[in-house]
Amino acid sequence: MIGLVNLPKDIILSPVTQKRLSIEGHLSWLGFPGIIKMLAMLQGVFFVALLLNPAAVEVIAPNGKMLMQGEVWRLFSWVLMPPYPPFGESPVFPMLITLIVLRICFLFDETLEGAWGVTRTSIYVYATLLCQGLALNFLPSAEFSGSIYYLALFLPFATILPNYTFLLMFFLPVKVWILAALAGVGIAISCFQLPLFIPFYLIAYLPYLIYAIPFALKWRKARSQVTKRRNKFHAAQQSLSNSLHCCHNCGRTENSHPDLEFRVADDEEEYCLDHLP
Repeated sequence: MIGLVNLPKDIILSPVTQKRLSIEGHLSWLGFPGIIKMLAMLQGVFFVALLLNPAAVEVIAPNGKMLMQGEVWRLFSWVLMPPYPPFGESPVFPMLITLIVLRICFLFDETLEGAWGVTRTSIYVYATLLCQGLALNFLPSAEFSGSIYYLALFLPFATILPNYTFLLMFFLPVKVWILAALAGVGIAISCFQLPLFIPFYLIAYLPYLIYAIPFALKWRKARSQVTKRRNKFHAAQQSLSNSLHCCHNCGRTENSHPDLEFRVADDEEEYCLDHLP
C-alpha cells in the first residue's frame, strides 16, 4: 500500500484520490490482505471437521440466547459454515461444490482488493460479517446459511465486472450481471411472499447498499474514462502510422485533415501547405 509520505512532493493528486489515500492511510491498520481467501480456507478446514464430527456445527451456529450469555464468538463463527455441508451419505458432491465455491472466493478477493484496495475491502468484509451476524442471531426470520455471505461478496463483484462470464455446469456461459439480477429477483420474491424477510435482508446487505454500490459505480466510471482515453490515443497513433503524408511541423496527416495538400521541401521533409517553408 502506498502512503502519502511515499509520494513525490511535486505530484498533483485529484481531491478524490487525496481523500482515498487519506482514508487508507488513517485506517490502514484495519487492512487484512487476502481476508476473503483466509475465510475461504477456514471454511475448508471446518468442512473436514464436519466430516469427522457433524455435531461441530452446533458450536458455530447462530444463537442469540447463547450469544447474550457470553458466547460472543457466535456473532462471527457462523461464517465458517462451508457452502455445502457434508451432512449427506456421500461427501463427494459436497466436497466438489465446496472446492468450486472457495475457488470463486479467491476470485472475489483478487477483484475487490484490486478495485478497492486492501483496507476498504477488509472494512467491507468486517461490516458484512457484523451485520449478517446480528441478523442471523437476533431476527426470527433468519435462516442459518452461508449463502447470504457469498451473495454479499458476489454482488460487489458483479457491480465491478458485470460482463465477467461464468460457466454454469462447466459449459453454459452466463454473464455475471444476469446471475446478480436473478439473485435480486429471488430476494424480492422472498420479501413479497414473507414480509418478515425485509428487515433481515436490509440488515444483511446494508454494507453493500451504503458502501459497495457507490464506490463500485465510481470505480467503473473512472475505469470507463481511462479506457476511452486509451482507445482514443491508440486510434490516433494508428491513424498516424497508416498515413501516407504527415506534416513535419504540425503533425497533421491526410487522414486527420483530408483537405490538406502536402509538399516536400528542400530539407527533404514533408510539410502541409500551411507550414511549407
